[in-house]
Amino acid sequence: MAVTTELLDALLSPSGGSSSGGDPQHTPRAQAEHHLQSLSITDRTAGLLNMLLTLSSSSSPSPSPSDPANAARQMLAAVLLRRDIAQLGGNAATGIDSATASSVLTAMVHPLLQLFLNGDTNTTCKVTKRQVGHCLAELCLSCSLLDSPTTSQEVMTAVLTGIGPGCSAADPTSLLLLADLAERSPVTLWRSSGTNGEALASLFQGVLSALAQASSSSSGNSTTAVAEKVEASLEAIVQVAIASDVATSDGSNNGDLARAIRSQAGAASAAADGSSAAGGVKVNPSSPASHLGRATLPSILAMVGGDGTNTDAEAQRRCMQKLSHAATHCPSLLAGDLQTLTCLIQICLGVAQRGTSSESAADDDEEAQTASLSSLEVMASLVDVADVRKKIVLTSKLAATTGSADLLRLMLLGPSATSPSDQNGVVRCCAELTINGVDDDVDSWRVDPPSLQSDAATSWEEDDAAIYAESLLESFLRSLGGGTATLPVVLPLVEALMNSAAGAANGSGWRQYRAALSILERCLDAAPVTFAPHVPVAVEAALNLASNNPCERVQLQALQLLGALCNADTVEDDPAYSPPTNATPIQVRAVYGGRILQAASALVASPCAKVSSHACLVLVSFCRGGNGKENCGVSVKKDYLVAYLQDVLMSLASGPLSLDISDPVKVSAGAVTVLVRAISAVACLADTAGEDFAPFYSNIMPGLLGCTQFGLQIDANGVRAASAGSAIGHDFATLRGSAIESATIVGEAVDNESMFVPDAEKIVGIILPTLKAAETGADAVSTIIPIDQLLAASARIACVMGERYAQFMPAVLPHLIKRVREEAEISVVDGDDSGLEATKQDGAEFDEERGTESVTFALPGVGLRKLILNTTQMQEKSQACRAIYAHASALGAAFGPFAAECIDALLPLVTFKYSSDVRSTSAQALGPVFDSACAGALAGSAARDLPMRALQSSTKALVQQLQVEDKDDDETVFALADALSEVLYSAYNHVNELDGKHIAQLSVDEARVTVKQVIDIMKSCLERRTSIIRTIGGYDGVVPNEDESAQLYEQLMAEGRNLTPLVDSIGYTLKSLGEAFVPVFKSVVAPFFSPLLTASGTIDVRARFAAVCLFDDCVEHCGGAAASRYAPYLAEAVVEGMDDTKNEGDEDLKAASIYGVAQIARHAPNSVFDGSVNNVTGQLSTIIKSAEGKPKDDIEDLRIVENAVSALASLALFDGAPYAKTNATKMSQRQSLLPTFLSYLPLREDPDEAKICHEGLCDLIESGAIDVSSNSAQLINIIGGILQYVEEGEEIATPGTCARLGAVLNAMEQQ
Repeated sequence: MAVTTELLDALLSPSGGSSSGGDPQHTPRAQAEHHLQSLSITDRTAGLLNMLLTLSSSSSPSPSPSDPANAARQMLAAVLLRRDIAQLGGNAATGIDSATASSVLTAMVHPLLQLFLNGDTNTTCKVTKRQVGHCLAELCLSCSLLDSPTTSQEVMTAVLTGIGPGCSAADPTSLLLLADLAERSPVTLWRSSGTNGEALASLFQGVLSALAQASSSSSGNSTTAVAEKVEASLEAIVQVAIASDVATSDGSNNGDLARAIRSQAGAASAAADGSSAAGGVKVNPSSPASHLGRATLPSILAMVGGDGTNTDAEAQRRCMQKLSHAATHCPSLLAGDLQTLTCLIQICLGVAQRGTSSESAADDDEEAQTASLSSLEVMASLVDVADVRKKIVLTSKLAATTGSADLLRLMLLGPSATSPSDQNGVVRCCAELTINGVDDDVDSWRVDPPSLQSDAATSWEEDDAAIYAESLLESFLRSLGGGTATLPVVLPLVEALMNSAAGAANGSGWRQYRAALSILERCLDAAPVTFAPHVPVAVEAALNLASNNPCERVQLQALQLLGALCNADTVEDDPAYSPPTNATPIQVRAVYGGRILQAASALVASPCAKVSSHACLVLVSFCRGGNGKENCGVSVKKDYLVAYLQDVLMSLASGPLSLDISDPVKVSAGAVTVLVRAISAVACLADTAGEDFAPFYSNIMPGLLGCTQFGLQIDANGVRAASAGSAIGHDFATLRGSAIESATIVGEAVDNESMFVPDAEKIVGIILPTLKAAETGADAVSTIIPIDQLLAASARIACVMGERYAQFMPAVLPHLIKRVREEAEISVVDGDDSGLEATKQDGAEFDEERGTESVTFALPGVGLRKLILNTTQMQEKSQACRAIYAHASALGAAFGPFAAECIDALLPLVTFKYSSDVRSTSAQALGPVFDSACAGALAGSAARDLPMRALQSSTKALVQQLQVEDKDDDETVFALADALSEVLYSAYNHVNELDGKHIAQLSVDEARVTVKQVIDIMKSCLERRTSIIRTIGGYDGVVPNEDESAQLYEQLMAEGRNLTPLVDSIGYTLKSLGEAFVPVFKSVVAPFFSPLLTASGTIDVRARFAAVCLFDDCVEHCGGAAASRYAPYLAEAVVEGMDDTKNEGDEDLKAASIYGVAQIARHAPNSVFDGSVNNVTGQLSTIIKSAEGKPKDDIEDLRIVENAVSALASLALFDGAPYAKTNATKMSQRQSLLPTFLSYLPLREDPDEAKICHEGLCDLIESGAIDVSSNSAQLINIIGGILQYVEEGEEIATPGTCARLGAVLNAMEQQ
């Protein structure tokens, strides 16, 4: 049986038809599908094409081609044919050779083209004609993959020639086919249209003429037809422009195949530099895309914004979406010249203003509002491109002198505004949509229960327009000159909104209040540096409205702003935070902490569950937020909290913690969500208060333990639900999991074993039977307590119990290993056009219910495919890795017996390609696990050869992943680099006391390969840092504004943070090998780092720091010959590095330089500093004298001062110091240094330097250089302090030194 109408009808059967016995495998549809697949691809394509031609023929037998059933057959035949055409492009999967596949494809060109063109006679429905067009576009791509460029161009030329007249007449279907050709085969299309696209340029001139004619003669229903033509024309222009950029690029992509794949993921940049991020796409004024924009856009835009589609807001929205796509992927089309850019902004502003007018708001015109949002999206996408942003800001600077258009002012204030008070630009439009885009049904919003899976401030679907407008406003605030340009526009608007709301009757101004608070939050996020002076006003507004406004919507928005302010607060103890020198610290907790806690405490008892829940989140932000992050990684100062802790806990206890979750009514109103968030707040409060939480422990812990077992029955048979009632389900499982995690956080925070260990044992009594139930594969376990929360709680208990927890590891570890080793759940299924379009527009699709993420691709030779990832499983893998990290860190050597299994499980995840979080957490876990392997091997609890094997495999995996990791993913890059550093440090740090050998060590050859790879990674990092430094400094002639500078500085710090562990990795390898490392240093390290030692070789002070550190290590650890060779290079660098006029204030470089002086003094020839000794000693003395007279606790840079003391003593004071005893003058100088040296003893900041100096003190006493009798009181204090600190566990003196100091004391007593 060939392809027949009966076959198509069977395939179209909605239920598959009936079969004998009801077997679904034998329904007519199943049999038809089987038959279709049994045909060879050549027979199938021939049959489908023939059926298409037959069904569309006016001479075909009844039913007629226009019959609905016949139209459905045509549609199906076209869809199936397109699939086979795609497979022919990947002919290896079809079993036929390229020549045959090419022959089949080229034979279809003319029939398909005629079928497409004959659609104008109405014998083929428009939808089917569109599908035939898809077939032609797919055919052109497949030919380009199979044939020589000449043949594929011939096919493309034939198609272009055929559809040319239709395109010139502005036929929508022909233009959409042209757009498809551009998208699917950009290189072939461009090569087929002349050297510079002359054929396409001529075609678009015809399009413009046809549109002008149609627009001038349109009336009534024909207006819709004109709008359709305009929309199709714009789609074709955008796709052809993108294609021109691809085709004229530098060849870094691989023609149509690369484009066909890259274009699917929504990141298909057509920039010549191959960049995929909007901010990295370049605008080229001389590009074909720019020329196309100049020639076509002014006319098209006039029709979009005025003559062509102004009566159809939905058509305007679709046109704006196309322009937004162009802004992201081909900004040269829209901003190649000032005239085109100005026209675009004017038209977009016009559309935005119409959708935000008072008339639209009064009429509740959703279509006009949606079109307004789309036009704002175009402008937001465009200003996100750096080149466009610079051009707009530059027009503002030139307008005053040249009289040219001020595009910055135009966008911010609108076309006719004279001041911020009568503005009608993007800020006003976004504000109006923020006001009018929220649902006015407060009662429905109030009773809608909060969800653990969503944010109450953004999850109300009826508020989508307002939420999106707020995000667009934030983009404008960030991109249009930063806060310096935008805040003078937006803040008066906020003040006007507040005044308007205050004057409104009966609380009707709540939407203005809400909008004002939301806009303040967006200002804070977008321009934190320039907004800092306005923080007090924002805090006062939020506190006032949170405490005094009766509307719950306003209260929640005020809480949202308070939480954001806590997240923005400056937390100086954060080691990852290093603000720009000119940034004003944001002081929120220090000034307003008490009032924020009081406001949040009052609202946790709100009868509105959303408000109560959000108030708990504010408490979480208060404890954890800072430096622009929701969790800054360090606890805030407890002083901000402790004075209010009792009142806050009482509010929680009488409010959300007292909710009766056994009441189904309260549960349905959101009680479980509120309770979960209150429990999380308690955990954060305890974590911040630390031991000061102990007085409240006995009141809090029983309730937490009760929640961990709510609705459960735990006995000898294990753990199970007490009943099948309401306590089973996701929210209740989360409640129990949050309670068990919070209980362990509280227990760890109070730091009192006697208090927590009995309760910890109770928690273990829940954890172990639950894990046992999970081991049996019981499906209901996930509805009892989430396993990841159990394992996290287990890890915290391990931190408290330490090695005593090792007895539980055989029960816990299998669950961790199981999750780590689980094969990733990844599936590839058939995709569809809607999924492909969604991927292009929004990227990956997330299904929260299923816990999956998916993307759809159109793959040449395969067709549409949908890749589905189980993201829940990925999260579980990451959580398991974190738990392994915590257990290994807590148990140390006691984890040794489990290290081998963990390392084998973790290593494959370091290169896990589907999740950066899995890669980073598995890498971080390797550090403590490897350390426990080393400690265990020395203690006899792990195999002796394990550390060596693990070092080699771990180092190789980490370095290889660092080489390919996305360099824009700072967190993952740092995790990998830090893990590498930790592994190499553990290898260096664990030495067998019996033979003095390292328990694990890279060979010289392995070290050479590893170090070379690490330096290549560092080189890339330093290049990025240099580029950022140049941008901050305005080397390109454009000086960034304050907020842009802050963002760039943050990027710079992130790159610097990644650099540190890479330097350390080389350093630990060097120290481990010692003199054996010299060939590697000579051939790999020195050639790269020598030029970076001084400012003459780099503008990056951190590059100098890295170089000085490595040369320090070489001089110290690589033997006398290496010290003699490389110390002179280092000497010049340390002199410069200690000089505050030359080290750019970098304390790390200064400290490394001081350390370098000490190493040169101890290990290099005495003559190294002959030409600069006075300079060096003078700089060291200046550093030391800067702290004279201050108690050590008051010296901010005490480590630097103490190391300067050590360096000066090693240089000119100790026996054997190069400048201590050579002549009488130096002997006198030596004596003058003794009082300074003694005044800083004992040294404690750097244990290694302390040991050297305290041993040197013994030498000076024993040699008589120090007069014991005249310095007896001072020496007794010094020696007593050293011995006391050593007894307390500080490693600041060796046992031998302590014995010598004891002998000195005995001798002094006998005198």
